[in-house]
Amino acid sequence: MNRSVNVKQILSGNLRVVLLRLSVPVMVSSLLQTLYNITDTFWVSKLGSYAIASVTISFPIVFFMIALAIGVSVGNSILIAHSVGKAFNSRKRSYSVVNDVLSQTFITLFFLALFFSIIGFLLTPKLVSLMSSDELVVENSIIYLRTIFVGFIFMFVYFVFESSLRALGDTRTPMKFVFFSVLLNIVLDPLMIFGIGFPKMGVFGAALATVIARSSIAFVALYYLLKARFGLKLVIKKPDFKIIAKILRLGIPSSVDMASISIGSFLLVSIVGSLGTIALA
Repeated sequence: MNRSVNVKQILSGNLRVVLLRLSVPVMVSSLLQTLYNITDTFWVSKLGSYAIASVTISFPIVFFMIALAIGVSVGNSILIAHSVGKAFNSRKRSYSVVNDVLSQTFITLFFLALFFSIIGFLLTPKLVSLMSSDELVVENSIIYLRTIFVGFIFMFVYFVFESSLRALGDTRTPMKFVFFSVLLNIVLDPLMIFGIGFPKMGVFGAALATVIARSSIAFVALYYLLKARFGLKLVIKKPDFKIIAKILRLGIPSSVDMASISIGSFLLVSIVGSLGTIALA
């Protein structure tokens, strides 16, 4: 794993320079992440207030799922960073533990993503009905959310990839991946929503474009992990419950922290939804 230069800079380099190099790409990535929802909202607004409302009430639920995945990824980042630090300060410079953590995070997130995708898909009608009584809004929200839930199982790979690279001090590569994904979503949204080169799909097209955009970088990330292109080698192993327990213990507080924001948004949207579709939009 050729990451010793990055680790050396972090441990003994100019702290201000290191902080800027690490943090700026993360801030840009976070900014880009918001463009998924903004892009969907912008294009579906051309369909009418019911479409905007459909995306609006879907966002807190989608964010809740993402919060859970990111929380587990935080546990992955912490353990990998600890492992790299220990390896760098040891004589052997063995990074095998890093790949063990990567493997167990992959397994953990896969089953969590599968579980929440199934639960979310089944509970979507109930959740949506709590936020709006407009039949057209509810119908389109169910379509939008269920599409996202089906695609989420493919998206979790990217969270593993992103958190692992960041733990190694590489925050630029994830930023480039997100940029490509957002750009693809911006291009696909109008084509799929309005039927330009595709059948006209409306709100479903917005969700499908987002799933394709996110999944595309997930598959590329998986390829790189399997080929060890960034110094990380994904090898699927048997579950190691000690490592999994550490990942969850470190990650769950972050998941709860971020999920609480989505719950607050869910309650707010539910209140506004009681005022009608126009207010919700």
